[in-house]
Amino acid sequence: MRHGLGQAGLAAALLGALLAPAPVAGQEPPPARPSPFGSARPPQSPAPVPPNDAGDLAGPELSRPAAPGGPPPAGPGPESGAPLRVVPPTLPAGGAAAALGRAVLTVDQEAMYRQSRWGMRAQAELAAQSRQVAADNDRAFADLVADEDALTAARATLSPEEFRQRAARFDERVMAVRAEREAARNALAEMSDLDRALFAQAAAPVLGRLMTARGALVVLDQRTVLIADERIDVTAATIAALDAELGDGREIVAAALAQARAREEAAEEESAAPEPGDAPGGSAVAPAGTALDLPEGAPAAPQDPR
Repeated sequence: MRHGLGQAGLAAALLGALLAPAPVAGQEPPPARPSPFGSARPPQSPAPVPPNDAGDLAGPELSRPAAPGGPPPAGPGPESGAPLRVVPPTLPAGGAAAALGRAVLTVDQEAMYRQSRWGMRAQAELAAQSRQVAADNDRAFADLVADEDALTAARATLSPEEFRQRAARFDERVMAVRAEREAARNALAEMSDLDRALFAQAAAPVLGRLMTARGALVVLDQRTVLIADERIDVTAATIAALDAELGDGREIVAAALAQARAREEAAEEESAAPEPGDAPGGSAVAPAGTALDLPEGAPAAPQDPR
């Protein structure tokens, strides 16, 4: 990074190589000197593929012929996670076929989260936190660059021993900042995972009640379905029920975090509490009249001469 800096420059260069930058949603283009701390953007899932009402198959572009000499039209597949949807003739009003048609429902789990009030609130919060972490990364990197420049400029006036000491302290700071920024990114990813887990836990009974109300026996994730009648898709109805019963989930997440903190504090207090019979200093004190188990060959306790 700077000519003649030695191990300090090597540490900063290593930091930049290990944590390559990546763009963050809603962030301005990176500066000429990119931050070495990488992107703080939470993991994103592919956007759900909207249904296409044209033709019998509702997959995108399936009802359109390919242009002469051009590539075949794209359709739903493993990448999209959506099944092929068909519109068969109307089932009879009664009988086994109609009962079977009501027994199975499908739902797009990703759309259920991302398009619900809960998911949209969580995505907005995570995006804001991601931008904050990215800004902190840039500031930390700028501080390291300034310190490196100052150390390089002072090298000519320092003794070799003093320069080595300052360079070693700079190396330690580089590693500490790197660990701090990685911890911030990991905390952001963990919060995203926790929010989704809490959403799934809260959504399960809502989806169960919807299934019961429709007389269904099973609800399948659309990613497990190859082809299905589009009338069994209850994603929109599920999102409406989730919005009505759970809202944006802010209070549910806050309560879960408070419970987690309370459990951690209780565990810390329990681990810090002395065991029964322990003296304040940590040594065991035997109650009066109780004989201590001494190892074989240990000197006996002095006897009272009286």
